[in-house]
Amino acid sequence: MNPLVENTSIEFKRGSLSDLDEILVNERLAYSIPWSEQNMKNCLNDHYICFLMENNNKPVGHMIIQKVLDEIQLLNVCVIPDFQGQGLGSVWLEYLFQFAQEESCNRIILEVRSSNKSAKSLYRKHGFFKIGLRKNYYPNSSQTREDALVLQALLS
Repeated sequence: MNPLVENTSIEFKRGSLSDLDEILVNERLAYSIPWSEQNMKNCLNDHYICFLMENNNKPVGHMIIQKVLDEIQLLNVCVIPDFQGQGLGSVWLEYLFQFAQEESCNRIILEVRSSNKSAKSLYRKHGFFKIGLRKNYYPNSSQTREDALVLQALLS
């Protein structure tokens, strides 16, 4: 594990509507096109699961998933810029794999921007592989749209 991660006090907890303001701040710090407040509110209900990653009781990231039968759909994963590049993406995925196994899930699926080289590398490292393509899925700041790769990881 990255030494910077080892020197932090990372903990996980379930997020709720009471965490919305902090989640929105982190989302806006991390993404040029963040999810809207309404999207986040919609995801903080019974049909989705939100996890917070905290360092010394301060949220430094969030993850939103949906469990559908025996699969997990990873909808949003965020680490604020000050904590990026320290191995926390791998920590998030390890946490997600553990949760999925505890929930008796067989696979995890997600979409990733086709241009996001670091995320694609991270996902490959953790056993994800391409199963599809969604044309013009993600908005870009230039009023154009970008393709999404659909990735899957199978759980044993």
